[in-house]
Amino acid sequence: MGDIDRKALAVKPQSSKQSIWKRILTLLDKCQKSQLQRDPTRKGKVLGLLCTNKPSLLKFITTIPGISDHGGIVLPDFYRKPHDNKRPANSIPLLSRAKWLAMRQEITAFATDFTNRMGTCQSSRIPRKKVSFSRNLP
Repeated sequence: MGDIDRKALAVKPQSSKQSIWKRILTLLDKCQKSQLQRDPTRKGKVLGLLCTNKPSLLKFITTIPGISDHGGIVLPDFYRKPHDNKRPANSIPLLSRAKWLAMRQEITAFATDFTNRMGTCQSSRIPRKKVSFSRNLP
């Protein structure tokens, strides 16, 4: 992020990797993400990204003194904490308890009804023409 103007969120003209940073900013824009970290973390540059699609959930963001040559560590606080999405329970068919006779009757009725409707549909929507055959073939 050192090649991006942290206040305007635009690529600096003197950047050696302008195309990469422009693609990153375009991607953030297309995905409707907001980059929330604006304070520099090392040598006056923003090195860490904090991107979200819900910037209103951010209580505050601060940069605390860091270790080694980094000037700070980003510490965000959100209104909502992440939670695990629980998967719904799997549904397993109990074939030993199936009502096979009722299923067979329903499938037979469906097949008969389907065949009758297909015949009606074809005869009403596909035009026909009567053709006579010549009986005096050589």
